[in-house]
Formats: sequence, C-alpha cells, structure tokens
Amino acid sequence: MNARHIADWIREVVADGTADTYLDLPCHGDVHGRIKWLPHEIGLLVNLQRLYLYGHDLTSIPAEVGRLSHLFSLSLGHNRLTALPAEIGNLSELVVLHVYENRLTGLPPEIGQLTSLLQLNAANNDLTALPAEIGNLRQLQVLNLHNNRLSGLPADIEKLRSLKRLMLHGNRLTALPAELAGLESLTELHVDARLVWNAPPALRHLPNNVNVVLHGNPFDPPRR
Repeated sequence: MNARHIADWIREVVADGTADTYLDLPCHGDVHGRIKWLPHEIGLLVNLQRLYLYGHDLTSIPAEVGRLSHLFSLSLGHNRLTALPAEIGNLSELVVLHVYENRLTGLPPEIGQLTSLLQLNAANNDLTALPAEIGNLRQLQVLNLHNNRLSGLPADIEKLRSLKRLMLHGNRLTALPAELAGLESLTELHVDARLVWNAPPALRHLPNNVNVVLHGNPFDPPRR
C-alpha cells in the first residue's frame, strides 16, 4: 500500500464511518511495501488512538498529525525522519512515543507539551542536544537516548521526578551529568563505562538504589 492508496482508503473509511481507532502499517524488510510519505489525509482520522508506522522510508511527518488529539501511541521507528513537526505538541493524550532509528538531529520544543507521556524512545538518532522543555514531561518514566551525539543534558531534565529508566550510553558525554542527582525516582541508569571508571565519586551524587548498567570498554573514546 503506497501513500496514495492510504489517502484513498482514509477518505473512504471516513466517509462511510468505518474508521478504526488503530492503524498498524509495519514494514518488515519488504522494500516494495515501504511508504515514502504520509498523506495529509491522516489528519482526518480524528478518533485514532494508535498509529504504528515502523520500518518505512518516511522522511517527514505532515503537520496534520497534530489533529489526532486522541492518539495515545505513536510509533515511527526505523524510518528516515530528520525532524518532527511542531504540531506533535498537540497530542495531549500521547503516552508512548517511539522515534528510534531515524536521522533526527533535534526534538522540537513543543515536545514539552506532551504532559501525559510515559515513554520516549529516541535511541539511534543524531541528536546533539535536547530542548529545555523536556523538563515539562513530569509523568515520563522511560527515556531512551542511547546512541546519539549528546555532549550534555539540559538543566531542566532534573524536573523529571517520575523518571525510572534512563539510557544514555553511546553518546558524547565525558562525565555523568550533575542533573541526574535530581531524578529522585530513578532506578535504572545506562551509561558508558568510561564515565565512571576514573571518577567513582560521581556515582555518589546519584539517587539511592539506582542500578547503574555500564556499557562498553572503560577505555573507549566518546562517540564521534
């Protein structure tokens, strides 16, 4: 099914009132079945609750996705996205956001409007920084940022008082960020072994009872 077929199908199901609340279109290795763009008509599915578009060739997401105000799960992993639209901030009921394995260099500030979000997986991208607004995600419990290009974290990340699991390994960090000390609910932290090998006192600033999982060789250089 290509994008034009999807657009025709959306118009049809909206017209006859048979639109479902779930739209799952994964692509597992079928080159000919990959979608290269998502039609603007996606915004007509106003009752959609789950949108799953794993493994396609999407390079962008239309602004109309912001009309899906009842969406609670959005999975866009393993595509070719370089940015997310600002309108993603309109998804006030979103609980799960997966954008891993793309080409994202940043996240829009509007991501801070997703105050219902519990899980954010942005691993395996090219993120160089996080917006300060990420600190507004007070319900967030899982944040996966491994294998990016982060050299630091915004000070506001310490506001994530519900965060339980944080994956930071495979970035450009040269020390454990001081902001981690404010994550009072943190129970699991994944970091590169080199960050603690020569600086064990840094671990004393972490919340009590945190399980620190070390990755890689302690003599590995930071990711380029």
